[in-house]
Parts: sequence; structure tokens; C-alpha cells
Amino acid sequence: MAFQVNSVVLNSLIILLLLPFIWTGPVGPVAKHGCLDRCGNLSIPYPFGVGSDCSLDPSFNISCITSTSTDPPKAYITILDKEVIEINETYVRVKYPSFVATTCYDGLREYEKHGAPLNLSGTQYTLSSENWLTAIGCDDMVLGTEQPNGSLVGSSSCASFCSESNHTGGEGYCPDNGFWSVLGNGCCRAPINGGSSYLKAKLTDLSGASVGGRVFPCSYAFIQESRSGSGNHSAFSYKLEFLQNNSKAFSDEFMETKMAPVPVVRLNWRIGNKNCSQQLSNDTSYACRGRSICVDKYQVEGYYCSCFQGYKGNPYLTRGCQAYSLPVARPGCLDQCGNLSIPFPFGIGSNCYMDPTFEISCNVSTNPPKAYLSALNAEIIDLNLTQVRVNYPKLGFACYNSSESRSLIIDLSATQFMLSRLNVLTALGCDDMAVAYGKSKNTTFVGGSCAASCTQSYDSESYGSCARFYTLSTGFDWYVPATGCCQTPISRGNHHLKL
Repeated sequence: MAFQVNSVVLNSLIILLLLPFIWTGPVGPVAKHGCLDRCGNLSIPYPFGVGSDCSLDPSFNISCITSTSTDPPKAYITILDKEVIEINETYVRVKYPSFVATTCYDGLREYEKHGAPLNLSGTQYTLSSENWLTAIGCDDMVLGTEQPNGSLVGSSSCASFCSESNHTGGEGYCPDNGFWSVLGNGCCRAPINGGSSYLKAKLTDLSGASVGGRVFPCSYAFIQESRSGSGNHSAFSYKLEFLQNNSKAFSDEFMETKMAPVPVVRLNWRIGNKNCSQQLSNDTSYACRGRSICVDKYQVEGYYCSCFQGYKGNPYLTRGCQAYSLPVARPGCLDQCGNLSIPFPFGIGSNCYMDPTFEISCNVSTNPPKAYLSALNAEIIDLNLTQVRVNYPKLGFACYNSSESRSLIIDLSATQFMLSRLNVLTALGCDDMAVAYGKSKNTTFVGGSCAASCTQSYDSESYGSCARFYTLSTGFDWYVPATGCCQTPISRGNHHLKL
């Protein structure tokens, strides 16, 4: 049996002292020198750029289209030939008025079939998980796959039906709740796996009847982001008569219906195809400049850059990241250890911190250097205005075939920190309960407990699992029982915890 805390988050008690003075001056350049930083109403930050000499590589080249019919000018990602309406630090939003599948039936025969897969191969873009595969139609199933050969690996699917009451002269409706769509509304949506660069869709007739049984012969499938960048919902209505043929779909008439704009697709973007550990900082292709760090893309090749803590601006330009808080550290004191910004009241060296609680030691023998919270002798992973995240690989254990055991005690009573409720108590083992005892002044209380069990099929060669699942209907995380693991939140505000 083992009790484990791999990462501990400490809440600072002096939050007000950590609030910065806001820098009201410029935040540094946006575009490459001599290049346009705007197209119409859209800001164009480097590595994107208008013209090949102004972008990092062809994937980020922007075409700014100006004409008498385009006011203001519109920006297009050249390699995709799609209008871009937002460029974010990690994603772009593009208008994508294209079907990945359309099918019209004459009896049981498909008489018209169109659509093209979304293919981002060879670019620096992948589909975001903030998109849905959407199908509109009656009595159809849509199946989307992430492989050109139609393999079902990473597939998305849903079925769209129309109720009898809205067959004639009615409306279809696409709600916001994704795959929990109400049956009979002429629409369904399925989540898309993030990180994929290819999506192909196929529509299949579910009516099994003649065209008279289908009511409307045509169905369509397209990709649409689940929510817009401003947080607005993506629900919309459409006239079912648009399913009569494919000439009206996404036409001006269609766009004038209730809340039915051109679909917008969210694409994640990245730099290169190496992660941070593979990308050497002295490599000429390394994109992070100035006071910035490399950040890995989650489960995807490539990386992106981010300004040091306490700085903001464009991390891809030499002087792009500039301080937004004045000052960061005490005069004459270091304000940085490796990739970590060290704001006062924290400090490195004597007379640089408020009291011993906030002393930071910087290990310069590693590359990059690592910062340690001296009060716990623990490496700091992140330091912000209200929290410190530290690597704390200590555990308590008990072995019942011997007398060997050890308790884990986290004692913060002599510091300005307390445990955050973002921590969880983790227990690994079979048929055991882990209990964390907290202490507040002279009172001892249970700070968290959970039971770990294993199935009968487990043996010494088996693997336990701490897999966590999110239940949409309840909004709570839950763990699969009998997998040799359990986790439970730790009561907030503890200064002393014993496992």
C-alpha cells in the first residue's frame, strides 16, 4: 500500500502583496520588422505574416484581400485558402463553408454525392477538440474517420432524425449540447478528437425505405466549432426545405435563417515537428526569442512559445516580450531562475525575499537552471500571484507482509503557505483505505479518505490504473473501481497533514 502526492500546490497567504503594478506602456512589436501587423480588423502577429518574407514558414503566410467588394479587407491563411477571423496564441479560427460529406437519395440509390475530407497534412495545423462533426438531415448516420483509408481509429459518429411534427414546412434545430442532441430535431453532433490532421465523413441512409419514406432526400455533414471565441453558443435553426436538394445549402438564403452563419472551425497550430526536449535552443530553427520559453503541445508534435512570467507580448520576436509589472524583484536581486520568473516577496539570496518562507535557491548546474522552494527543498514547477506548484515526490507506505511502513507528513505550520484544495490524496494498493489527518490549531480532523481495491483477476504481472473520467450529466470526476487506485480531494486550508 502506498500513499502518494506527486505534485503539491501551496496557497500563499499574502495574496495582496503579490498583485503587480500593471504596465501601461507598449507590449512590444507584433509583426516582423517592416511587415504589416494588421489586415482589416484582424491583428497579424508573427510567426504569421502578410507575405512569405513576413511569416516563419508557408503554413503561417497570410493573404490580405482588398477589393471594392471587401470592406474591410479580409485575411486568408494562404496554404488553406480559408478566411481567418481570429489568431490566438495556440489556435486560429477559420471560416469553413465546405461539406465533408453530402448525399441525396433517389429511393435506395444515391444520385448525388459530394464533399471532400478536411486534410491538414503537411501544415502546422491540427483539428481542435473544440469542434463537432455536425450532420443535418432526416434518417441518416454520419461517420467520421481520422485515417485516409477509412480506418475507424479515432472515429466520430451520430444519427440524425426528424420527428413527424416538423416534416412539412418545419425547422431543424442544432442545439449546443453536442452528442446529447434531442432525437427528432434534424441534427446531430459528435465530438472530434483533438490533434488529428485529417477527417473524412460518410453519410448512410437509415430509413431503409423508398424516397417517399425519407421525406427529404438530402443530408449534409460539416465541421463546426462547439463554441465561438467570444463564448457565444453555436446553436442554430434551419429550414427543413433546404434538405430538398443541395443547391440551397450554405447559400445566401440559408445564411439568412435563424443563427445559421458560415461554419467556423478551430485549428490548433504549432511550431515545427519536434518537442521542447528535442529542439535545441541554439538551433537556428528554434523560434522562441527574448524572454520566452518553449512549451510542448499536448500529445502532438511541435511546440509553441510563451513569454516569461511577468512579461507579455510576442515571444517569437527578439524584443517581443516585455515586462508588465514594475518591479519584478527587489533592486539588485535576480528576477529569473531558468524559465521561472521570481517576483518579490520571493527572492534569490539574502535580503532579496520578505522572510525565509519565500526564499528561493537556484540550481545553475542544470540546463535550464531549476528553482527550489527552500522551506520544503522542493523544485518549483510554477509560481503565480496566488499559488506555488512544487514537485513533491515523497510518499508514505505500508507493507503487510513485513513491519515496514512510513508515514508522510507535510508540515507547513511554520510557513506562510497552506495546502490548496487542488491537491488530491492518491492511494495505490489492494483492499486498503488511505486517510489523511489534518491539524488546525489544537484540533485534529480527517482531511480526506478513499478506499483502493483490486479485482480478483489481478496478479503480480498486472497493471493498476488511476484513470479518471468526467461525467457530463453530473459534472464530477469519477474513478473506475477495483483498479488498484483511488483519489479524493484534500480539505483546503491545511497547514499540517499526515498520511
